[in-house]
Amino acid sequence: MSTSRKKKTSISRRKKQSFSSAPILILCIDRDDDLGEKTNLWSPIVGLKNCQNAGMKLAISDPEEADANAIFGAIKTYNELSRSGRKCEVAIVTGTHSGGFKSDDKMRKQIQALVNKTKMIDAIIVSDDSDESNIIPLVQDIISINSIQRIVIKH
Repeated sequence: MSTSRKKKTSISRRKKQSFSSAPILILCIDRDDDLGEKTNLWSPIVGLKNCQNAGMKLAISDPEEADANAIFGAIKTYNELSRSGRKCEVAIVTGTHSGGFKSDDKMRKQIQALVNKTKMIDAIIVSDDSDESNIIPLVQDIISINSIQRIVIKH
């Protein structure tokens, strides 16, 4: 009987270990597509270098743009997780300038495509929180959200 307990414990530990080391998608959300409007870039933008370039283009085109800070916040999270040995990917999705249903539907499709491509099941959402929190329920229908980071500019 004690042997079966040990097996159950070790299996349970393996599950916890694999869950905590599962790959994670760091997802920067720009619901009103400031990135596209100000840089003519199309989303989704995937990968560290691509996200760095997108953030720089946005910051140069509009230094006061809060979404640029959210992009760099997502990159910072990616770097921290990567340094700790966690497998992860960083991506930016955008909606439409008009917002509303069209914007949410565009982002939902982009997120679904990212999840299908990367096979990731966990995400960290990064946004400037101006209007992006409205998309959280849609994201949760597609991928498990482990954390939500709101980037607020300090004055």
